[in-house]
Amino acid sequence: MSTMISLQTILWSALAAAAGIGLPVLVLLVWKFKFCRGAKLFPAVVGAVTFVVFAQVLEGVPKAIFFGGGTGVSQYVLTHAWAYTLIGCLLAGVFEEVGRYLAFRFLLKRYTNRRGAVTFWIGCRTGHGGIEAILVLGLTAINNIAIAQLVNSGSIETITNGLTGAQLDQVQAQIAAVASFGAANLLLGLAERAIAMTLHISLSVVVFRAVRQRKAGYLGLAVALHALFDVPAALFQCGVLHSTWLVEALLLVLCLGCAAYAKKQYCALQEPEQQTLFDKEER
Repeated sequence: MSTMISLQTILWSALAAAAGIGLPVLVLLVWKFKFCRGAKLFPAVVGAVTFVVFAQVLEGVPKAIFFGGGTGVSQYVLTHAWAYTLIGCLLAGVFEEVGRYLAFRFLLKRYTNRRGAVTFWIGCRTGHGGIEAILVLGLTAINNIAIAQLVNSGSIETITNGLTGAQLDQVQAQIAAVASFGAANLLLGLAERAIAMTLHISLSVVVFRAVRQRKAGYLGLAVALHALFDVPAALFQCGVLHSTWLVEALLLVLCLGCAAYAKKQYCALQEPEQQTLFDKEER
């Protein structure tokens, strides 16, 4: 516990915090001033709030049931990789995509023409994926810096002295992770967040089509694609996959596949028969 955490490690964590917060802000500014001048920031706010409400709050209820560890059901899920992966991935897909659908359907009904749709896709997903990047990468890095300061000042002992067993092991593992944080971890985190933000934009195209054409099948497809995307990370958490680089490679392949499909769906929205619905709603 007395091992000091180097200044270099703290600096890498500081860069990760800056990147986690700065990346979504940069994407939002480029979107607003380079590609869509005059666009409102409201969709980005909606995206951020949607993620917090559905992914962080509402999804937490079934997660506590299935992954809390206090019941026979949760014990089974936690000890069987297939159940852990299936339930975890489906929960993420259902809650996030349904939240995305409801945001399109009720909060941003005026985004009906193609330019307005693009505005929402980029803006809302920058908000959705951006707040996720801030929470996952930015705030985690800030927490790492705080832990490093506690370790280096000797104050961490006041926290660990009363801990035993699994709790102590968890804290020690967290300190070890903080101490080993470096450039590779930073690059991996940035790649993961960039891939995740790309996926959010792609899935928004699919959900937008579900709303515009009143076809629930597209919403179901978005849920399935989202769940499939989460499978490699879930298998890594279960110990089935052991290489973080392999996980990121699989995520990249899945993300590119979703992006290619989303591009096809976007082009389909530009066809005359699809434009008729847009024109009818705008009149």
